[in-house]
Amino acid sequence: MFEIFVELLVKSNCRIDDTHFNSRKYCEYYCLRDVLVLREGFLKYRQMVQTHLHLDCVCYASLSSMAYAFFVNNCFVKDAIFEYTGVVREYIKQAVHGGRNMTSENKKHYITDEIVDFDACSLYPSAIVRLYLPMGAPNQMFHPIEWYLEHLMDEQQFEPSETKFISYFIVTIVITKINKKRKMPIIIKKIKGINHYVNEETTMIVDSIYLQDLIKYQEIKFKMVQGVYWKGSKVGLFKEKIKEIYRIRKEMKQVNDPAEIIFKLVMNSSYGKTIQKPIKEEKKFFRGRNKMIILETPLRRCHCWGTNS
Repeated sequence: MFEIFVELLVKSNCRIDDTHFNSRKYCEYYCLRDVLVLREGFLKYRQMVQTHLHLDCVCYASLSSMAYAFFVNNCFVKDAIFEYTGVVREYIKQAVHGGRNMTSENKKHYITDEIVDFDACSLYPSAIVRLYLPMGAPNQMFHPIEWYLEHLMDEQQFEPSETKFISYFIVTIVITKINKKRKMPIIIKKIKGINHYVNEETTMIVDSIYLQDLIKYQEIKFKMVQGVYWKGSKVGLFKEKIKEIYRIRKEMKQVNDPAEIIFKLVMNSSYGKTIQKPIKEEKKFFRGRNKMIILETPLRRCHCWGTNS
């Protein structure tokens, strides 16, 4: 390694004598190489995205936004799958519960045995592949919850039948009794915005899948407060596209094609934009206050950095 270092000093004209070199000049040389390598890597990445996804990565601020654009172009059919805003969107958002980290009974455990770390493969894609998406617009729930559960379509049923035509629902419930308490409960109680998994009566907003799990695994008794539901067909475009991407990536990995990483990134980023929080503030940079004032409205809060020209 020392010999290579000396060769680089000579190549970069940074060597002064046998025991001294210009450290600042060598740092400039070294940092330039770093930037050039990053540039070449980015250009290759951009070319792979354009070739395989038909998108330009410079147009997107995050992998999630790029993946979302890919699925919008390939999966989300106009007039079949909707983007929601306002009150409906806020209500649906409350049924989205993130992952968790907890020990049994949420207690501290002193472990002396070997700990096995299981890292499952493609968890995000596997969840998407399992389910269909409801089509159409939601309706407000007025019937008793038993009616919706009775007419709820099976998980792998994508066309409605005479008796099962409810494709999906989201509902607010008040849990009044828990007949089966668990060491790893799935009942969520929010305390100061943080999810706590408990064996306690509480109020939750859940979807039809989560409600069925609560009934099956914790045998809860509950009352319905309000909710929305979808009826009719379910669509499998999202799951089929994920299957296709997974297959393409698998084939690429077998031949050591570096472009497989593009499809891995798309699969792992596919959730992000579909469940993102509302954007309440946007940052823009202006060359002066005069240009900023043009965009300033009562609903838009503006800040200016730099000169006041």
